[in-house]
Amino acid sequence: MAEVNHQRIKSLYGEIYGILSQLAPVEQGNYSSSIGAHYNSTVDDLSKQTNTDYSRHKLTKEYQWDDYYDSQSARSKIGSLVSRLEQEYGFGAQNSTKTKPPVVVTVNQNQQVSVSVTPISQLIEKEEDPEIKQLLKDLSVAAEKKDEATSKTVIKNLADKSWQVFLQAIPYILERGGR
Repeated sequence: MAEVNHQRIKSLYGEIYGILSQLAPVEQGNYSSSIGAHYNSTVDDLSKQTNTDYSRHKLTKEYQWDDYYDSQSARSKIGSLVSRLEQEYGFGAQNSTKTKPPVVVTVNQNQQVSVSVTPISQLIEKEEDPEIKQLLKDLSVAAEKKDEATSKTVIKNLADKSWQVFLQAIPYILERGGR
């Protein structure tokens, strides 16, 4: 049942993110109360699914006049909930600017080979051998610092220790420091 809840929470996150992404820029006007009602209903559902009170992120009467919500306040409230869910549940990784689409290499005769880049954190997390796990951590740090000498040493040691893990890390290596 925990997996079903996580899927439902992810779905609600997607709905809230979708509302935010479709709102017009602040300078283009205010938002209908029907959008606010839909968003507030989704926040209620999210609170129920997670057993967490997210009501402070709801659009309240103080941000509403006539039949419209203040656009700046609405974007702020909805955006803060999106950010909170991304932090709490790790949602939004696919929306991150650091995440890149799979690398596509074109081969002769119009054949395509698609190589997806597995985040180094996933390789580290699933690795059981402590020595290989440490090499992957060292590779991540060296790549972030753009330390070519350390990266080369770690890559060589990783290839010597586990060819399979080395092959999984190649797309990451190419993405971070390959020339």
